[in-house]
Amino acid sequence: MRFFTGSIRGRYWTLRLGLILSVSLMLTFQTPARAETEIKRSISLDSGYIPSIGSVRSFWNFGHELEDFGGLLFDAVSEETFFGHNPLTRLLWATGMVFGWSYQQSAFFLANHEYGHGARTTAAGGTASYGFSNGTGTHDFIFLYYLAALPKTGGGYAVGSGTDLSKTPPQWGLATSAGGVNNSMNLAEYFEHQIHNQRGHLLSFNLYYLSKLDSAFYATSTLAGQTFNGGSGDIANVVNSYALQGHSISVGDIQVGGFAAFLASATTYSYAYSFFKYLFTGDPSVESPHLGDFQVPNVSHFLNMEGISFRFNSGIRGGEGRWPFSLEVQYKGKFAVEVGVGHEIEPGFSWMLYANSFPALGGRANYSVNFGKSSKFNLTLAAYQLNLFEGQRVSQNHLSSAIGLEGSVRYSVLY
Repeated sequence: MRFFTGSIRGRYWTLRLGLILSVSLMLTFQTPARAETEIKRSISLDSGYIPSIGSVRSFWNFGHELEDFGGLLFDAVSEETFFGHNPLTRLLWATGMVFGWSYQQSAFFLANHEYGHGARTTAAGGTASYGFSNGTGTHDFIFLYYLAALPKTGGGYAVGSGTDLSKTPPQWGLATSAGGVNNSMNLAEYFEHQIHNQRGHLLSFNLYYLSKLDSAFYATSTLAGQTFNGGSGDIANVVNSYALQGHSISVGDIQVGGFAAFLASATTYSYAYSFFKYLFTGDPSVESPHLGDFQVPNVSHFLNMEGISFRFNSGIRGGEGRWPFSLEVQYKGKFAVEVGVGHEIEPGFSWMLYANSFPALGGRANYSVNFGKSSKFNLTLAAYQLNLFEGQRVSQNHLSSAIGLEGSVRYSVLY
């Protein structure tokens, strides 16, 4: 089975027009002072990097660590050279660094999208490989694919085979087709979460915007009649699968949902605001806007096995740690509601539980411990029923057609 994504460079330039629009419509949120929160950068070894284990969550963390390193380079030049002296030199430096770093971000964006397809195949006992629309040869290891994508200018594809049908729900083919854009949206959520936990960096806005808008731009290209390596593409395949279930969901519905999630998310405007903040103050940090202890929500749009949904993510800071919560509504297709609630302490024990109206249950637990200020250990374990929306998108290994597992061990060096 083959899954396609469109030209990343074509979408990349379209994104620039979208950025101009989003900045012109920018809203300014009042954020509380968090000067005491130091950005903790890291480089990690993770069991999820092993091909036979494979974890999308581990790959998101790898992408975040790449952005950490880019932010370090950005800050070093801005703070130690004339580029950080005034708004004009900061504008020159920020523009140059953003465009230069975008090649790495475009490569990671492509790899993460295709990994979303491949991980849905490997979770059900199959194998996946990854290739390029304008090149020859494939890669079985997603990290080699990412490296190979750095000099590429076109799109890519994932090929899956050997899926154990006894470990797949009835609509798993749809989940696999939707896996690319869903994994992009999940990566954007991961950045939103990391920004809330500490802070982000303006340099990451391009990867965040690319990921947040993936389904919207993919649907736009599909409506324009673009073909993807001779195929109709992921979005058309998903819509056709919905039609076979009797659900009236169009490419336009997916396009509107993707743009709505982008425009309704607080982090969209936090990144835009951070650019102007850097120009006039020299501070490139991105912070999560709050109303008191309540986090202003972010919104995601997902393509699930039986319909499309919006997920609202927020949290409350209170006592020790943070209480994240989410509400996901599958508003087209088979109506359903999924609620998530958890508690986070870092370092320490964190958990997140999910339940929906099908009904289905699942949860994730994480334990982290710091070794002084130099390193950190993380253990993550999770189990999901596969008609749980969260389980459909991140399950790592299926025990059966109904139960999926997720887990990783990570050791990080802090700097």
